[in-house]
Amino acid sequence: MKRRQWAIIGGIAILAFAVFFKNYLATSAEGKSPITRDQRKLIAYQDLKAGSVALRIPIDGPVEALNKIEIYSEVTGVVGTQSQKFKEGKGYQAGEIMLHLENSEAQSNYQSTRSNYLSLLSQVLPDIKLDYPERFDTYYQYLRELNNGNGLQSPPKESNEKLRLFLSGRNVYSAYQNAEALRVRLSKYNIEAPFDGTVTDARVESGQLVRAGQILGEFIGKGQFEMISSLSPDEARLVQIGDSVLLSSTDGRRHYTGEVFRKNEKVDPSNQRISIYIRIKADNLNDGEYLKGSLAGQEIENAMKIDRKLLIDENSLFRIQDSSLVLQKVKVLHREPQSIIIEAPDSSLRLPQSKVTGAYTGMKIRLTKNQAE
Repeated sequence: MKRRQWAIIGGIAILAFAVFFKNYLATSAEGKSPITRDQRKLIAYQDLKAGSVALRIPIDGPVEALNKIEIYSEVTGVVGTQSQKFKEGKGYQAGEIMLHLENSEAQSNYQSTRSNYLSLLSQVLPDIKLDYPERFDTYYQYLRELNNGNGLQSPPKESNEKLRLFLSGRNVYSAYQNAEALRVRLSKYNIEAPFDGTVTDARVESGQLVRAGQILGEFIGKGQFEMISSLSPDEARLVQIGDSVLLSSTDGRRHYTGEVFRKNEKVDPSNQRISIYIRIKADNLNDGEYLKGSLAGQEIENAMKIDRKLLIDENSLFRIQDSSLVLQKVKVLHREPQSIIIEAPDSSLRLPQSKVTGAYTGMKIRLTKNQAE
C-alpha cells in the first residue's frame, strides 16, 4: 500500500516539474528577439574604366612557302647522269645545278658562232687602227680577253658615231647578238636553283628525254612563308598592313610571329569574307601546315572589354548601382570568342564578375571582391 502511494506521489511530482519547465522555456523565448538572416545574393564584382582597347582578332589558315616555283625545261634534251640526285626532299643552295641536260650539240653551235664573231673582230682591227687609232687599244684588248677565255663579254660601248656605224656595217654587232643568243640557250641546259630550297616534287630521272615546256618538278624556298586567312568585312576594316600576328601550331607546341603584308580589297561572294596574307619567317615550318592564332588590330578608343557571358539580348547587361542590379543598354563594337568590346556608357562601370542567375532589374545584392555564389 505504501509503495503504491509513493508511486502516485512521484508521478505527480514529475508532472509538476514538466509543467514548470515548459512555462520557463516559453517565458525565456518571449524575452528574446528572433534571429534574422540577410537574404540578399552575394555577388563578386569588377570595376572597369573607359580607355583604349587593343583588338585581338582570331585567325587560322594554311601556310605556303613564299618562294615556290614549278621547274620547267626551256630546251629539249636528255637528263644527264649527274642529275640522279634530283629527288623529293633533296636540298640545293642558290645557284647550285639541280638538273643537267646533254648539250653537246648546243655547245658546238655556240662555239662555232663565237669563233665567227672573233674572226670578224680580227678583220676589222686593221681598219680601226688606221681610221680610229685612239680606239684601237680598246678593241685590241677586248679581242685578247675573248681569246683567253670561253666567255662572251659585250663589245665596248662606242660614243664615236662614225665608228659605231662602221662596226654595224661590218655586222660586228649582229655577230655578237647571234653568239650571245646561243650562249644564253646553252645556259638553259643547266637548271640552277634560284634560291635556297628543297625539291618537293621530282618528275624526271637520269637518261629521260625531256622536251621544251615540260614540267620537271616543284621547288620551294626555306625560311619564308605566307599564311592565308579570311576575315569578315567589318574585321578586315580594323586590320592594317604591318599589323603583328601571334600564331601557333595546332598542338600548341610551336609559336610564331607574323605580319600582315597583303590584304585583298574584294569580298569573296561565296562566303562574304576578305582574304588577308601574313608573312612568317621560320625554319621549322612546312608548306601546307595549318596554323591558328590572333591578330593585333587597331585600338578602339573609349571602350571596355567584358566577358561575353555578361551580355543580355545582344545589347544589354546588368551593372551594379547602389547595391542593386540595373539593366544597361550597350553598343557592341567587336566580338571575340570569349569576350566583347563595348562602347563605354560611362567613364567607369561596376559589373558582376560572372553571369548572375535569376537576375532582374532592382535586385538587391551584397558585394564581395572574391568570386562567391
